[in-house]
Amino acid sequence: MKIRDEGNVAVVIEATNDEVKGLKKLLSVKSEGARYSKAYRAKKWDGYFRLYNVRNKTFPAGLIDLVRKKHKSLIVETVEDHKCEIDMERVHSFKGNKPRSYQLDAVSNAFKSRRGILELPTGAGKTFILAMMAAVVKGKVLVVVPSKSLLTQTVEVLKEKLGERIGVVGAGECTIERVTVGIYKSVAMLEDYDLDVSLLLVDECHHASADTYNAICSRSKAYYRFGLSADALDQHNVQAEKKFKRAKIIGALGPILHLTKNKELKEGGYLAEATITFLPVEDPYADLPPDELSYDEAYCKYLCENNNLALKVKAVCDKNKDAQILVIVKHIHHGEALHELIPNALFLHGELPKREIDEGIADFNDGFAKVLIGSPIFNEGVDVPQVDILINAAGDVAATKQRLGRGLRAKMGKENKVHVYDFILSDNAHLARHVRKRTKIYIHEGHTVILPKEN
Repeated sequence: MKIRDEGNVAVVIEATNDEVKGLKKLLSVKSEGARYSKAYRAKKWDGYFRLYNVRNKTFPAGLIDLVRKKHKSLIVETVEDHKCEIDMERVHSFKGNKPRSYQLDAVSNAFKSRRGILELPTGAGKTFILAMMAAVVKGKVLVVVPSKSLLTQTVEVLKEKLGERIGVVGAGECTIERVTVGIYKSVAMLEDYDLDVSLLLVDECHHASADTYNAICSRSKAYYRFGLSADALDQHNVQAEKKFKRAKIIGALGPILHLTKNKELKEGGYLAEATITFLPVEDPYADLPPDELSYDEAYCKYLCENNNLALKVKAVCDKNKDAQILVIVKHIHHGEALHELIPNALFLHGELPKREIDEGIADFNDGFAKVLIGSPIFNEGVDVPQVDILINAAGDVAATKQRLGRGLRAKMGKENKVHVYDFILSDNAHLARHVRKRTKIYIHEGHTVILPKEN
C-alpha cells in the first residue's frame, strides 16, 4: 500500500482491493451507544463510525501510525509544503524562568516526530511549553485555545517569552502575526490560507473531537501539529462514545508522544501534595426511590438544591477562615445558592464581564478574598496557585482531573500541600457511580484519599 501524507489527511495512492477492505475495517469504530439509536434499531445503520472516506480515498493523517502497524510494507510519501527549519537551541533563549527537564523532554520528543500529543498534568506549565515550541519553529505558528481566559493567558506568556508581536483571533480581535493565538470558534471562521501554518498547536486538545475543533485540524495542512492536555484521550473513560472521540483526536493530531506523570512533578516540587477527603452528606430525599430520577433531575436535587450539601461547604469555609478556598460548581444557580449562604465569598462565572472575572481572580490570588466560588470557567486555564483548600461541589466526573489541577499548583511561601473536599451524597445510581469514578481518578493520579468510616 502507498499513501501520501498531506499533513491533515492521508491519501491512498495505491492499494489492492483486499488492502482497501482491511483499511476500511481498521478505520471503523463501533458505537458504544448504538443500541440507543433509532437508525440502528431500524437496521438502517450497522453501528460503526467510519474514518476512511471511500469517495476521496482519504483518512485523517494522525492515523498513519496505526495503519503502518497493520501494514508493515506501507510506503508514505510526504508533502512538505509547510515544513520549516527547527532550532532546538532557542528553548534556552528565554529570559527569567528556565525550562524544566520534563518540559525540554516534551518539546524534544515532539519534534522527533511531526505530529502527536503531549500529556502533562495541570500545573506542568503547558503554556510555557507552547512558547518553547513556537520559539524553535522558524515559520508561522497557530495556537488554538478553548476560552477567553486561556487566550489572554497564552498571549501574555508568548509576548513575554518570545519578545515579538502575537496575533489574536477572538474576543473582538482579529490580527495575524508569525505566532497567532485564537479561540477555536473564531479560528474556525478564518480563511484556509490563515490556517496553513508550519506549526499548529492545540491546547486542551481533549476538545479536539468536537466538530468545530476537528474541522480546524482537518482544514489546516500544517506540517507540524501537536496537542497538549492533562487527559487528552479520556484516560478514565468519562465521556460517551470515548473510542470514537479518541480516534477523532488521534486522527487530527497523532498519537501520544510524551507523558509526564504527577509523581514526577510532585517529587520535583512542581506540584502540591493533595489529600482528598470525602464528606458524607445526609440524604434529603431518603424516601425517594434512588433510581426514579433521570441524571439531570438527580443532579439538581442532590447537588444544586441540597441544603445539607451547602451547609457542609459552609462548614469547611467557616472552619478554615485563614485559608484560600476555591469552591467549584457546575451550574450558575448552584453557585448563586452557595453565595447566598457564604455572602463574603466571590462568585465568578462566564456570564460576567471579562474584566470583572480577571479582577476577582487577582483579588483572590492576592489574598483580599478568602473564598472564591467558581463556575466551569475554572475547569481549565485559570491560574489560582495559592489555593489551600479545593471544594469539588460540581459532583460529576467529566473534568475531575482539570478541577483538581486548580489546587495542585506549587505553593509559594507556604507548605506545598492542598486539601480537597468531595462529597458522598445518596444511593442514587447516577451519583453513586460518579463518586466511584472520581475516587478511582484521585487514586490513579497518586493522591491520598480518605473515605468516611462505616457506621
